[in-house]
Formats: sequence, structure tokens, C-alpha cells
Amino acid sequence: MYAKTLAPPDHPDVIDKVVFIAQMCSRFGMSSMFLIDLIFESLKVKGCPYVKLEEYVRMICVFLTTDITIKINYVFRCYDSHRDGHLDYLTIHTLLTSSVITSSDDHDNEDHVRELFDLVLAMSDKNNDGAISLEEFSDLVHRDILCIELLGSVLPLPKPLNSFLVLIKGKPQHAVSFYFANERENCLQAPHLPPHEDGLYPVRLELP
Repeated sequence: MYAKTLAPPDHPDVIDKVVFIAQMCSRFGMSSMFLIDLIFESLKVKGCPYVKLEEYVRMICVFLTTDITIKINYVFRCYDSHRDGHLDYLTIHTLLTSSVITSSDDHDNEDHVRELFDLVLAMSDKNNDGAISLEEFSDLVHRDILCIELLGSVLPLPKPLNSFLVLIKGKPQHAVSFYFANERENCLQAPHLPPHEDGLYPVRLELP
């Protein structure tokens, strides 16, 4: 019932991007427009400006599940912007660049990204092809769960996720619908990015 409150009255089976962005920020504590856009693109059909309601519900289920394999598949899908089953040099470089706190020296920034790139490949690229497959990514995360968002945070932080769970867990449908009745309207009035808060998987990596 929560997801249905986000759909426009004339299209009850979809969620538009402005509402999606606002929900990721306000309900789930995400703060990177770049990464939120990756999530949105991973869920929608190519060429469509909306996310289907059922895909949004699946994403919420991924957020709430304790099944690490499901989370791994979701995270990799978000990262895999080319939809070819591999994270190549350009994809990894772009993800790392978006996660590094920049300085005024572009040369230093590029050096930091390159160092991180080499480290990521050393940890995960088992066949030395310069790319990361889903199998390699899964193996890395199963060895160290902290690596699940190594290339950027596309899962909610625990605090906002727990707050959301309190609102829906064990509640009757009418109570959930009543609580979220104005959720879409609130999203349309003031969608914005909150100040960044460091968490278990910080969106930005501060380098020495």
C-alpha cells in the first residue's frame, strides 16, 4: 500500500522520477544524485521515463531482505550501467570518481582514483581481464560484506531503513495507506537532497 500512494492518479502502475528521487532522499537517506540516477535507470525499461510500481516494490523488498545474494545481484545491476554483465574500466572509473572527495588539484584526484581502481581490481578481478563480473563481485562480497557497496552506496543506511520498517511492519493496510496518504504530494512539493551523513558504506571516500 505504501508504494501505491506514490503513483500519479492517472497512471496508478508507475512512479515518476521526481517522486522516486524524493523517496530515496527523504525515506532512505541517500544523498548522491549520480547513484540515485543509477538505481532509477536499473529499474526502468529503456526509453521509459517511469519505474513500474512492481519494480519499485521489488526494490523495497531488496532493501528489507537479509538474503545477501539478492542484495549482491541488485547492487551489481545498479553498477552495471551498460547491462553487459561486466564492470569495465570506464564504468569502475566513473563510479570511483563520483565517490572520491575532490581537491583543487585535478592531477591528484586522478591519481587517487587510479590507486582505488588498482586496489579494486586486485581484490576482485580473478581472471585479470580488467573488468569485474557478477561472479567475481559476488565472491568478493561473500569474502567481505563491507565490499558490497565498494563502488558507491545504492542501499539505504540502517537508521532510515529501520525507521521505514517501523512504519509498515505488522501494520494493517488501511493504517499504512492513511500514514502515507500525502506522501506523493510531499515529494512533489520539495524533493531535495539531504546533507550527507557518513555511514557503514559512505557515498564519498576521503583519501589522505
